[in-house]
Amino acid sequence: MPASITVGVGWSTHFPGSLIRKFTYRQLRYAYRSPSFVADAMLARGSHLRFFTFDERLTARDLDGTANAIADSIDLLYVASHGEYSRGSSTYKFILHSGEWLVPSGNFGAAGPSVAVFDTCDLIDLADPQWHKAWRTAGPQLRLVLGFASPATSALDSTLRGQDFADSILAGDPIGPAWLRAVHANSYPGRDRAIAIGLGDDPADADWALHEMRISHLPTPRSAGIPAIRAEVCH
Repeated sequence: MPASITVGVGWSTHFPGSLIRKFTYRQLRYAYRSPSFVADAMLARGSHLRFFTFDERLTARDLDGTANAIADSIDLLYVASHGEYSRGSSTYKFILHSGEWLVPSGNFGAAGPSVAVFDTCDLIDLADPQWHKAWRTAGPQLRLVLGFASPATSALDSTLRGQDFADSILAGDPIGPAWLRAVHANSYPGRDRAIAIGLGDDPADADWALHEMRISHLPTPRSAGIPAIRAEVCH
């Protein structure tokens, strides 16, 4: 049996507001699928589901540690929505039903999670040499960030990446490589380029988080203030 961990999942499917906002952020009919696959698989194998929330119930204050701090009490966070990367400021924002969350603002990563999955477009832009800048402020508990360095397809078939990812890590596979494989196996040509980002006290520690970390062996928090960062992108 794999180690029992604490999981939180969430998603946003529609984005009310001005006509510009509605036009910019189209409805994501299938955004629920990948997080739900992860929650279902983890629950079936004995893990604890700390939260399962969506749309107007999912807020930045819950995620960044400034309010209920629900993300502080989990090992694995998996959220899906629209995402935007700004090359001008080298920042990423997660689009919510109402508003947005500039990641990793607030106290995100101070006490949890150890692994954060952002199933959105454009967690980073590889053309920006400063893409790692935002993650230098992540809290010490956060050791692995997973997402996309490209647009991310949200469709019936591509969202099976959530199921494949959960199955792999529950089988004991390292978390970072499992994400890269799951996305690649369910990708669309020219889209869905997965990225895994390891954070550590030094380059060797960051590389271990990136390539070797498993749910059966989640690490202790980092001790260094500014993390060393290592990343890998699927091809």
